[in-house]
Amino acid sequence: MQNVPVILKPSKIKSIILMLISIGFVSLGISLLERNIMIAILNIIFFGMTMIIFIINLIPNSVYLKIDEKGIEMKNLFRITFIPWQAVSNFTVKDLFFKKWSCIVLVKNF
Repeated sequence: MQNVPVILKPSKIKSIILMLISIGFVSLGISLLERNIMIAILNIIFFGMTMIIFIINLIPNSVYLKIDEKGIEMKNLFRITFIPWQAVSNFTVKDLFFKKWSCIVLVKNF
């Protein structure tokens, strides 16, 4: 049995790579301003927001999944969601995208 609490955090390298890709698309949008202003503005707004989200993900303790004896606590963009173990009836595995991916589904009691 593992020690509790178990805290899972996303990869910082993945967030940095995605942030750099977003910066590239924002700079591409800036270069498109003279040719097609509508697409350039939409590009800058969308990838600018994704860049901000990836920067926030790099801040310590802004994103994690914590599993302990009380329940499951998820924190994303500084918003915390807590699910106590009393609300969980079971876990099931579901296949996604024609069995290429699988995920664990949490079934809550209502």
